[in-house]
Amino acid sequence: MNISGTHNFTMDNGTFYLTHGAGANTAVINQTGGTFTSMVGGILAGAGGDNVTQGIYNLSGGTLTLSRFDNSPNGSGTLNIYGGDADITTLGVTTIMNWGTLDEETLAAGTFTAGTLTATTISGATTLNAGSIIAGTITGATTITGGTLNATAVSGTTIMNAGTRTVTILNPETPTAPVDLETPTAGTLTVGTLSGTTTMSAGLLRAGTISGNVTATGGTVAFGDAVTLGSTTLAADGVLNVGTDATLFFQVGAGSLSDRILLDGGELNFLGGGELVVEFLSAPVDGKWFLFGDDEDWATLLADCPMPSVTGMEGWDTSHFLDEGWISYLTPTETGGVPEPATWVMLLVGGAALAGMRMRQRK
Repeated sequence: MNISGTHNFTMDNGTFYLTHGAGANTAVINQTGGTFTSMVGGILAGAGGDNVTQGIYNLSGGTLTLSRFDNSPNGSGTLNIYGGDADITTLGVTTIMNWGTLDEETLAAGTFTAGTLTATTISGATTLNAGSIIAGTITGATTITGGTLNATAVSGTTIMNAGTRTVTILNPETPTAPVDLETPTAGTLTVGTLSGTTTMSAGLLRAGTISGNVTATGGTVAFGDAVTLGSTTLAADGVLNVGTDATLFFQVGAGSLSDRILLDGGELNFLGGGELVVEFLSAPVDGKWFLFGDDEDWATLLADCPMPSVTGMEGWDTSHFLDEGWISYLTPTETGGVPEPATWVMLLVGGAALAGMRMRQRK
């Protein structure tokens, strides 16, 4: 079944079974434009009877709006998104989001498409290589190598890896095997509450609350969001492990506002290295100070962390950073000038005390 820019398919009642007749195991819908809407029963992939079949939906353009896209009791489904917009309330099938392109000519010209997915709940396995996902609750396994994912809560197993850009040719109508362009990619995950198990070797993670186990061997763990400053709370059973090639990224704004780590029964572990980066969004003024963590717990967190030499920090008093988690600024009397916003990089390496250092909230 093909849906193009001239087709508008709407189901007011009933369930659409994405299945095939006897003798065939796979049914395919290719949507390159137009609309497909089913807000009552949605789509069930696979047979409604005794036949075990697979249903594949390829979305490269147009709009797909469903109340439900799930596996039938005797079948399974896959949603491939190369472009267009999908709005699905309950999503239970395997979902893969990749770059798409029309043909060999657009591939050579570097003209690619990527889709968007909005869902209330996602329980199927999801792979995000391109495009964007906005979701409420995600309970299925998620792999991110590119694109952006924003969710209220993520509780499944999450993997964030570096990837390479792969592009699927969409013409002819049946998508061909992806072409690997060997362009490095990494994704972004922004989530309100992150539980389950998360492993991260690349990309950017922002979480309001961590109540699961997060191990970052690479990539960047940031706080707040890209616009406003904020905090990450390590709740009970929440663990953040920072590995050798990972970065903790704090932003400092005007006044005394800054990103923070807050402990509420969780743990922060440095696994023998890492990097702490502080970015100043505005030039500091006399007497301003910035707190990066719980003042009564910060000393416990970094008690054995050696303070490295710091360059480009004239005027900054960092003597209380390790014991109380704050720094302050006084205009240097020699220059009398206020420095421009800058980035302060602190390498958490080299100290034997860091290896395997384990830190808990002070009871």
